[in-house]
Amino acid sequence: MTEEPKIRVLIVDHLFDSKGGRKYINYVIEVLIVTTKWKVKRRFTDFLNLDRKLKNLGQFSELPKVPGKKLLGNQNEAFIAKRQIKLQEYLEKLMENQSLILTGEVTKFLEISGVLANYLGTLFRRSDEIRHRRKLLVSQLKNEQITEDEFKIHDFLLNLNYQEENKIYYLERFKDDFQKSHPIYDQRLVQKLFEGDEMDKGMIHFCHRNENLAGVRMLELLNLLLQVEYNRDAEKYRRIF
Repeated sequence: MTEEPKIRVLIVDHLFDSKGGRKYINYVIEVLIVTTKWKVKRRFTDFLNLDRKLKNLGQFSELPKVPGKKLLGNQNEAFIAKRQIKLQEYLEKLMENQSLILTGEVTKFLEISGVLANYLGTLFRRSDEIRHRRKLLVSQLKNEQITEDEFKIHDFLLNLNYQEENKIYYLERFKDDFQKSHPIYDQRLVQKLFEGDEMDKGMIHFCHRNENLAGVRMLELLNLLLQVEYNRDAEKYRRIF
C-alpha cells in the first residue's frame, strides 16, 4: 500500500471579488489533513507575500517559484486558468517539504490550527520512523540477518503501531497472506506476534481497544489464529496465548 500524503492542497476554484472599486481574483484552496477538510481564499498577492516571507526566513536553500506577475490582462479567464495551474504546482512543491509545511508562514497561509499543525508534525515523524525501520528490515532480510517470516511479523507490527488510519488494511492483508501461505512460525515469533517487544506492541494490546472497528477486526483475526480449521498450528498459539 502506497503511503497516503498527510496533507493535500488543491485549488478548486477562482472567484472574482472587489474592494474599494478594484476587482481582483480569489483562488479557493481546499486543504485536507487526514479526514479534516476546509477551504481558504487567497489572492495572487498573498502567494507573493508568502514567498517573500519564506525567503526572509533564510532557512531554505531551495524554494519553489511563484509564477510571475502580469500587469495587463490578468483578469482574462484563459490567463486566470493558466495561473491557477501554476499556483497549484507551486503549492504541490511546497507540500513536498515537511519543514516548510510546518513553518508559521505556511500554516497561517493555509489556516492550519495549532492543534492540527502539532498533529501533522506527529504524522510526519511517524512516517519518517516507518521509512527508517522498514529500510533497516529490508537490509536485514537481504543480508540474511532475519528470515522472511521474521520480516513479515516485524513489518506487520510496525504497520499496526504506526499506521493508525490504515490499520484495518494491514489486518486484512496479514489475514489473506496467512490463509494463502499457512506459515509455521516458531514459538518466539508467535509470542512476538501476540505480545510484541520493546519496539512495538503486539496484537493483544490492540484487542483491548475493541471500541473501534480496528479493535473488533483484531479480535476476529486473533480468534481465527486460535482455530485449528484456520490455522493448522493453532495449538501452539493457544499455549502461548
